[in-house]
This record gives sequence, structure tokens and C-alpha cells, in this order.
Amino acid sequence: MFKIFFIFTLITSLTVNSQNQESTNIIAKFDYDILLEGDNTGAMSMKVLQLSNNEYNILTKSDIELSGWWGKHLVHSNLVEQFSSSGRLLKADNMIIDGKKAYWTKMILTEDELWTSSVQVKSIEEHEEEEFIGMIANIGSMFVAGAGDVLAVSNLLFAGAESSHNNIRLSQNSYDTSFNNIPFYWLKNNKSLPDEINILDSDTLSIYTMKTEVYKTETSNQEIFDSSVYHYVLTTKKGEPLHLWLAIDDNNIPHFIRLIGEDEDGPFQINLK
Repeated sequence: MFKIFFIFTLITSLTVNSQNQESTNIIAKFDYDILLEGDNTGAMSMKVLQLSNNEYNILTKSDIELSGWWGKHLVHSNLVEQFSSSGRLLKADNMIIDGKKAYWTKMILTEDELWTSSVQVKSIEEHEEEEFIGMIANIGSMFVAGAGDVLAVSNLLFAGAESSHNNIRLSQNSYDTSFNNIPFYWLKNNKSLPDEINILDSDTLSIYTMKTEVYKTETSNQEIFDSSVYHYVLTTKKGEPLHLWLAIDDNNIPHFIRLIGEDEDGPFQINLK
């Protein structure tokens, strides 16, 4: 298990460093509690980094403890997304470790298409210590530029593991925003969402078409936020509605206040601390 987490930490460092060669500035950080079926089961943090040319990164990390008949296990995720000044998704790296399973996805915008490359490792076998150290030493030379980064590194790290690769291309016009960028998309549209929005899920590489409705505008009871908190309901033809609350802080940084919904694992809440 230690080695798996070491891999996670190393890959996270490599992906962040590869995307942030420029001087960066953390302009906001938001911490959240994650509740599943009413129980506090994890935490999430979102950082906004300002890059040159008015580009920005959104770094999202989460740790969730899941329970079931099999016992308890932790799910760790680290998502780095880079956006243009207009809010276009330029590239992203997403690493998830779920028990013994590992998932790594890389996305990069090439002309008008988002090229994605993903690896799923179903079972990570333990390696001998020298072999493991040797693999780590070779990562730097394997980490090449472009959409093939994930395949190069994953082939090195997960050699011998049961794995599957997936490569797809998405038209830039097929989605309006990624999910984590919804607050910025909302702010750039004068604090409004269209009646229908196409949202890219960076975890599943799926695009969801959702209808939006303003539920009501509320007053925040936390001093650090703008007094207006906007409550929306997003719905699809199938599945439960998703409630989300949006606001801006004193530095005009948009962010989630709360999300409430339900998925295959049951009802969930994500609340700003």
C-alpha cells in the first residue's frame, strides 16, 4: 500500500510540475466536507492558481472512505485542469486510487478537439524493492510531452498489472464546461447558467446534458462570501436532480458553496467548511 501511495504522490508531482512551468500564484483555496448518506466520510479541497496570459488552473484533491460488505477502503483523487482566459479547457491530468485499482487520465486540447488518453489498472501487484526503485528512477526520461504522457508512464509503473487503455477524442463544441469549472463559467456569463448546459465529467470522460433552473437566491451567513448565493437545480432525463450553490468571495473568485445530489452509492453532500 505504501508503494501505491508513493506512485500517486510521484505522478501527482510530475503532472502538476509539467503543467506549471510558469510562475504560479494561488489566488484562492476552498475546503469542503464530503457526506455520504448523511455521514461525514471525507474531505475535498479546490485551489485556483493564476498563470500568465490570464490562464488559470483548478486543482482538486479529495479523500473519501467508503464502507461495504468488503470492509472499508480509501479513495484518493487528484485532478489538475488548466483553462484559457476564456474558460476553455486546455489540458488536464486526473489520478484516482481506489483500493488496489488505479486510474490515470490525461487530456490535451489540440486545435478543436480534446484528445484524451486513459489507463485503468485493475490490480496492482507488489514489486520487489529494487525493481520499484529502478522504475522510479526511469520515470523522468519516460515523461514525454503530449497526449501520450500517461501511456508512457503507466506502462512503466504498472508493467505486469492487469490494465486497459482507452483513447478518445471529444469535439470542443460538444461541451460547454468541465464540472469543476462551472463557477467560472457561471461568472463569465454574468452570474447565470443557460437553460441547458453540456458538462464534461473529467473522471468518466462523459458529457452530460442537463437542464438548469434557478431555485432561489439566498443570503450567505458567512462573512467571507458575497452576500448573494445562487442556488441552481440541474436535471437530466434520468437520475436524481443535482442542487448546487454558487457564490464569489471578496476577491471575486467564484466557487461552490454546496452540492447535494444522489448517485449509485446513495445521497451525497459536499459542503464548504
